[in-house]
Amino acid sequence: MGRPQQTLAAAVSRSGVGLHSGACSTATLLPARAGAGRYFVLEGDEARVAAEVGNVEPQSHLCTTLRRGDGGGPRVRTVEHLLSAMEALGVDNCRIEVEKMRGVGLIKGGSLENAMVCSFKNSTAPIVNTGY
Repeated sequence: MGRPQQTLAAAVSRSGVGLHSGACSTATLLPARAGAGRYFVLEGDEARVAAEVGNVEPQSHLCTTLRRGDGGGPRVRTVEHLLSAMEALGVDNCRIEVEKMRGVGLIKGGSLENAMVCSFKNSTAPIVNTGY
């Protein structure tokens, strides 16, 4: 049967400067139901961009860029640090809303700080089971 799937217990938002763009952006991590997976929803477009290998653009430079497998819709860039932190912490299901820019490299320093976003410290959301 495997282990129970996990998500965040509550929403967490962080704003910062995009690693490559230099522009301000906000990402909000929201709990998601079991089986939903990790996915991005970009401001002004409700289409989901799933965090799946099949959605990685092969021509990405200096970052990992995701786009829907059909090649249509929005792109989201610089997702690798946030997704690595979620994997390390066991967050299986999460809706990630990105505002203003199309990048989530928001927190200078990479995975350590992104892991802190998902951790129990500093009034952020703990991780909870969502079922199988």
